[in-house]
This record gives sequence, structure tokens and C-alpha cells, in this order.
Amino acid sequence: MTVWKITNIKGADIGAPYGAVVTDATYCVETVGGGFVASRTGDVRITKLKPLQDGGYTALGLDAGNFIQYDSVTEQDVVNWVKSVLGTLQVEIIERSVTQELESKINTPPKVKPIDLPVPWSTE
Repeated sequence: MTVWKITNIKGADIGAPYGAVVTDATYCVETVGGGFVASRTGDVRITKLKPLQDGGYTALGLDAGNFIQYDSVTEQDVVNWVKSVLGTLQVEIIERSVTQELESKINTPPKVKPIDLPVPWSTE
């Protein structure tokens, strides 16, 4: 099973009526199986900020009807935003690459480095 996690977020306080908003997120897509782990990480800009003449910022594209106050944001909210920014095709590509990497690890025998051994017979 492929799991999306958020490992870091950045944000800014843009003032009323929104307050703090998430601007960037670092994600990790991970799958586990057969004693192996495969993962991909990346960074996504979630909210674009536009400087205002008064020195503040406004967030472009915020939907007031669907806005979530920063203190109420969950990891799943941020995962949903990341996936929305990436788009369905890119999400599928990332998930497929993680799955293929895991399958490759499972199906590839471990590399063993030969070492010098003493001969098992008498040399006298």
C-alpha cells in the first residue's frame, strides 16, 4: 500500500480574514513490502502569495468557502492539496515509480561481495 505523508510545511500570516496559511509542503510517498521500503519525496507550492503595497500579502486563489483555519489543518488536508497541485497524472506517476522500485528491490537478489577465505584443506 502506498502512503502519502507530509514531512514539513511552510506558511505565512497574511492577516485578516485568513490569518496563517500553508504556502509550501514537503511530501514523502512510501510503500513497504517484503522487508523493503521504497519512497519519493518532493516539494510543492500550495499557496502563491502576492505582495501588497502596505507590506502585507494576499494569497492568490484561496476559496473562502473551503478555507480551513491553520489550527484546524490536518495532514490529510495537506496531502489533498499536494495531490491537487501535482495533478492526477503526476500522482499516478509518483505512485507507480515507488511501487516499481519496491518490486525491483524484492525481485533483485542482494549483492554479495566476495571475501578471501582460507582453503578448507590442509596445505601441508
